[in-house]
Amino acid sequence: MTEEAVPWWEEGGAQEESSEEVVRCDDTPETAVCEFDAYDGICFHCKNMVHPDVHLIHLISNRRTAHRLLEPFLESHGDGWEVNLELEEALDRILSPLEERDITSHPNLSPEDRVKALQEMDDREYILSELEASFPDWKERAPDGQFDLDPDGFGLGNMINRLYDDIHHFNQEDWDPEWAAEWGLGEALSGELGESPGEETEMHPVGWVIGVGYLWFVFQFIMEDPEVIELMANEIGVAITLGPLWLIRQIFARKVEEPEEKGEEAVLEVHLDRQEEGGRKMLIVSTIGMGVAMLLPWGGWWTPDGGFGSYNGLDHMRGAPDQVGFLLSDGLESPWLTGLGWLDWFVFSVLSLVFVLTFAVTWYKHKDGDAQFGKKASSVHLSFFGAWLMLYFLNYGTFPVLDFHLGVLVAGISGIGLDPSMGERLERYGKPS
Repeated sequence: MTEEAVPWWEEGGAQEESSEEVVRCDDTPETAVCEFDAYDGICFHCKNMVHPDVHLIHLISNRRTAHRLLEPFLESHGDGWEVNLELEEALDRILSPLEERDITSHPNLSPEDRVKALQEMDDREYILSELEASFPDWKERAPDGQFDLDPDGFGLGNMINRLYDDIHHFNQEDWDPEWAAEWGLGEALSGELGESPGEETEMHPVGWVIGVGYLWFVFQFIMEDPEVIELMANEIGVAITLGPLWLIRQIFARKVEEPEEKGEEAVLEVHLDRQEEGGRKMLIVSTIGMGVAMLLPWGGWWTPDGGFGSYNGLDHMRGAPDQVGFLLSDGLESPWLTGLGWLDWFVFSVLSLVFVLTFAVTWYKHKDGDAQFGKKASSVHLSFFGAWLMLYFLNYGTFPVLDFHLGVLVAGISGIGLDPSMGERLERYGKPS
């Protein structure tokens, strides 16, 4: 068995083979300050990965409280709504003894065996039965949410049910930002998107490409209509013009990684899931493809002298509001525009906006730890692309011409890369059998 395959807390693991002893807070709780409430199970104080059983106990103690279980209802109802104090006190009375039991139970087992023993302690029926006994009229009060004790409902019973489902599926080796979010933790809490206080960041290359493309778009817009400079020559105009650059900076900012240290520090590495890493690479490649597609022809016309004129994706996106405005006003009453032609024109008019929006939102959600959102974005992206291809064929009896619509076709196909599972599939197909 390789060193990486052996957990550090087992014989033969990295800690056993290290020349220096690793001292962890959970090894010496009476003298150390335990601050391992981190998204990855690494202690803020001693900078070491804690034992999996201690990690699980801390997660349970942090989440299995009356305040944490009732907090989602307070947030969803907003101002003016209050948690029922009688219910909160009953929950505290029921849950408090369970925390002491978990901390003191099975002290002689190994960390992994203790995790299994803790996962077998399923208290959901006990908690719900105690609550039902304290509030026999809970069904009449269930619409309030906090009194809904049905495990398959949408209230407190469901929150308790989900908690124990997460306890049963806990695995420190598979711990990642998505699981951390489920447990109410986060990699970095910050008021800025993609950036933490005191954290050095840099712009992703894709962000530079999109930023330069946006500046080129603004420059072209000014050159065609110099009068817009007067509109930009005030605080509001500057904010509107430079606002997208700030948004691009926040979406594509990434943390500058420290050089990795070899030896016992390798134990602390937190590896991204293979599918997520492959999906990120695929997303980067697809975003570059999308950026290139915005510079390729999206439409064109034959000139009287036999030449060819065209406009690119940025031109298309700039003219989209005018096109949609016409179609929703005069276009509805136009005698020369059929219903099928109107629908084809409308879908084509919003394509560039939809494509850019699906990529922007996917990057935002990806930076926020929700890589799986890309599946939904890919479905929306490809649905609009497929709908336009179908309408184009029904309207003209042929498929789009490459000379006219190469950019649209490349942009549409790029939407496949929004799906995070595509990276893993390509990686699997690329391996020799």
